[in-house]
Amino acid sequence: MTNPINTMLNENSLQPSMQPYVRLTQRNMQLLTRFSASPEMVSLWLKNGQKIFAQTVQEAASGKTSHEPKKMVKQVQENISDVGQSKAFASLLQGLMQSHLEFLTDLAQTNMAALSQMSNKMIGNLQQASLGEPPAEAPLEEQPATRAKRKAH
Repeated sequence: MTNPINTMLNENSLQPSMQPYVRLTQRNMQLLTRFSASPEMVSLWLKNGQKIFAQTVQEAASGKTSHEPKKMVKQVQENISDVGQSKAFASLLQGLMQSHLEFLTDLAQTNMAALSQMSNKMIGNLQQASLGEPPAEAPLEEQPATRAKRKAH
């Protein structure tokens, strides 16, 4: 009788189980791309970049090149606050929550399908074993390195 774990771990069964993760990654990348390229965010990045550039030019022209950490931290905090209050950020968060809900649904459906297939294969293998027939699927072949280690012991 074949080991049900071995029959579950072949390439064909792993690919469907990875699909929810692939779809989650694709959805999240689309959301982040949409967010970072949104007119609101582009405008905000440009405005903040121009402000920092103007301050740097002004400081350089006056001979002051202050790298005050407190000033830089304050600017970053203001930028983050502006991003956090934007509609694009709210849309990103809403999209991420929706994406993860879809992921959990996909994952549950994939797991249920895998469990169903596993139980069907186990029942078929048990029936074949009771009739004295060889199993429908051969067990996964052992890797040569593993086989050599096993023979050495």
